[in-house]
Amino acid sequence: MQAGRGSHLSATRPSSTVRLAGKLSKATRLSGDERRALSQAAAALLRARLVLGRLPARRLVEQLQADEAATSDDTLDPVILARLKLLEWAVRTAANNLPWRTDCLVRCLAAQAMLRREDLGSRFFLGVRKTEDGDLAAHAWLRCHGVTVAGGEGEGFEVLLRAEGGSLEGSHADRE
Repeated sequence: MQAGRGSHLSATRPSSTVRLAGKLSKATRLSGDERRALSQAAAALLRARLVLGRLPARRLVEQLQADEAATSDDTLDPVILARLKLLEWAVRTAANNLPWRTDCLVRCLAAQAMLRREDLGSRFFLGVRKTEDGDLAAHAWLRCHGVTVAGGEGEGFEVLLRAEGGSLEGSHADRE
């Protein structure tokens, strides 16, 4: 085999065909519910990405405002908890494997749309923190019944806005 540009690349990094084959192999081991949730999450992430690019900021805020129903953190039915964990996994997994950017805000929009289809409400959080360079970094996350379903826990971010009960509030309160 000739030493050349192609042989160097294949030795250090698997080809896209090998990566795709690995992903397809994993996909065949998923349950029907997991495959369904993953495909719904991918579609919701695409819609969210498209919406984010077109919505004016005011409409985006309205979109992210919390639903009235099912946002309490009371004891959660194990069936709903399992559904929330599946939704979180599906959004995270689809987002990590799609060929376009799926930042925290896109993930929150997608997860919120999926929750609404199941008649589950959510709480949206927007936090900020200073970076080591002194810049401000923003992060969004979404919770349902006290379970984070998109964006991670928001650790290290001070809550700037919280959408709860249909209104956006400024808040320095704890993150939930």
